[in-house]
Amino acid sequence: MNKFYVILSSFIFAFSAMGMAATYTEPTYVTGDGSQHNPNNPFDSYTDSYVETITLTNGDQTKTWNYQAPRVFWNVLTTMTMDAKGGETISAHFVAHSLGEYSESTVKQDLRYTAVVLAIDWNGDGTFESVQKIVGNTPPSHNVGGNMDVLDFTYDIVVPDDVQVGTARVRFNYTNAWFGDNGTAADFVTTCKEGIVYDFDVNVSPKVVQNYVVTVTPNEHAQISLLNGTETVTSGSEVPEGTELTVNVVPDDGWKITSIKANEVNITDSRTFVVNGATTVSVEVSEIKYGVVTYSIVGDQSYLGEGGIELYDGESNIVNSGVKLEEGSFYYIIIYTKDDEVKVSVTLNGNPAEITDDVNMFYYEGIVEGDQNLVITLPGGTSGLEPVVEAIAHYNPGQQMLCTNGSSVLIYDLSGRLLLSGSGNVSVSELADGFYAAVVDGRTIKFKK
Repeated sequence: MNKFYVILSSFIFAFSAMGMAATYTEPTYVTGDGSQHNPNNPFDSYTDSYVETITLTNGDQTKTWNYQAPRVFWNVLTTMTMDAKGGETISAHFVAHSLGEYSESTVKQDLRYTAVVLAIDWNGDGTFESVQKIVGNTPPSHNVGGNMDVLDFTYDIVVPDDVQVGTARVRFNYTNAWFGDNGTAADFVTTCKEGIVYDFDVNVSPKVVQNYVVTVTPNEHAQISLLNGTETVTSGSEVPEGTELTVNVVPDDGWKITSIKANEVNITDSRTFVVNGATTVSVEVSEIKYGVVTYSIVGDQSYLGEGGIELYDGESNIVNSGVKLEEGSFYYIIIYTKDDEVKVSVTLNGNPAEITDDVNMFYYEGIVEGDQNLVITLPGGTSGLEPVVEAIAHYNPGQQMLCTNGSSVLIYDLSGRLLLSGSGNVSVSELADGFYAAVVDGRTIKFKK
């Protein structure tokens, strides 16, 4: 007896697992006066409320239904059953019967005065768990116009990725736009006022997840890794479709990231991408180059204000003269003066530089392009070409060396063009014979080679 019961139970379970067709109750039809369905006069005067053509499309699968008399209130379209997997989209195109062009005087008694409610039973248990108005949401005001989009519209039905295997039911309920504003979702599914209902089935199955190979192109100057959350993904391995991956790049010292691409799509900013096919990740890096930014002062420094001179890098950090900054980066220098009458000029690599004159201060902004040698001339100085005070330096003709005890040495020709820079003793053997000016720690000396 127990054995028979076990066998019978197993049979019932197996039969249930295969799925049984759900039973759906015919919706209730309500007429204009609120009365229910009358078999002898089922549609009152609304005989023109019907759809002429329905077309369902999913990929290469297309099915079409055309109206044939007699008019049926609840249309179960058995010839329109579709097949669909999770993630696929069924496009439903409805073309309704029309009583003519749009009218500004009355609502025509075709489907123009209705709204469309979409209801879906994805798990095929006979209960519609997804219900929503999709078109014609607003009743025409003062009986003028009508919901024009219920006559010809297309709606895309997206199958959930995790849908169960079985038969789903889709219902399009054309119902009076005024009906059910205060009702429940069930009202829109089980009742139709002065309209018509169309059902069709979908044989559904869960989404088939594809796996795709993700490859990383090596870069000799950077370490590249892929992360799925916190887990590392090995180059050349397969990753499920829809997975979001993060690209982690660590350039070698002295190198920086130029671009990160996934199949030639630039993802440098986000560093993430979603796998939708075979993907190759590539990284470009470039060598970091630097320029040295120095400044020196010519003239009487008593003209400087309390702030003196401040040199800033591109991140607005105060840095010292002689700082090494990355090529292409921004820097600026502020010169504070004792009062607004003080005049200041600046040369950059021997050429006049354009500066901004503000109250008690001057401002210069530059981009690092090679070494940047700034000479700031205050009153009492003449661009570093004429001696203003005797500098502690002398020229040794035997060694062709300018001997100084300075930490900053700039050597100019008499036109003001910077030729050499250094500190301490500076060799001038590469210079042609002639007269030159040297600025040593802000003080100037002329010498002849």
